[in-house]
Amino acid sequence: MLALASEIGLRPLAGRCHLGLGRLHRSASSLQAAEAHLTTARTMLAEMRMEFWLAQADAELEQLSTLHRSTS
Repeated sequence: MLALASEIGLRPLAGRCHLGLGRLHRSASSLQAAEAHLTTARTMLAEMRMEFWLAQADAELEQLSTLHRSTS
């Protein structure tokens, strides 16, 4: 879905795909992949001013930060 959204220029969908992938990687403890997807999602959602989804990306990044601190 992400590749198709990117290919046809559906940036809102691509941003939400990155958010979903970030959540998935965080729950699977793949912290580096989670951070990459969530950071991309946050950037895209902020650029498009998608405030609802941006708040969710920020919350996910905060949870990821908490995980990083607990594993250090």
